[in-house]
Amino acid sequence: MEPNFATTVQLTGLTHPRSSTEPSVADCPCWYPQLARWGFTHAWADLQRDLWILAFATHPDHAFTLFRDQAEMLANSALRQLFLAYDQARGLDADDPRVDDLGDRVVGATLERYGPD
Repeated sequence: MEPNFATTVQLTGLTHPRSSTEPSVADCPCWYPQLARWGFTHAWADLQRDLWILAFATHPDHAFTLFRDQAEMLANSALRQLFLAYDQARGLDADDPRVDDLGDRVVGATLERYGPD
């Protein structure tokens, strides 16, 4: 059986902050188990797991903030649909017009969420 995200993070030692002021993974809202229920592919869930383990291992000072940010985005139905569209676009030819449309939607959502700077 494949370990889940929380188990994998524990195995890599990321649940123990280096200081008492650093958050731990337990402080982050864990959306990972909900990916399949929301319609994401197994490949997407694997990608997310691997990327977040890498982020926590290499940049623990930023990873918690980014993980929470992604949790907020996934809690927003419109943004979650954008993530789903990204997952479903894998395998499309680069010159497929749906790729450009998705890119435009991602840029628009990013600018709306974070502003132009």
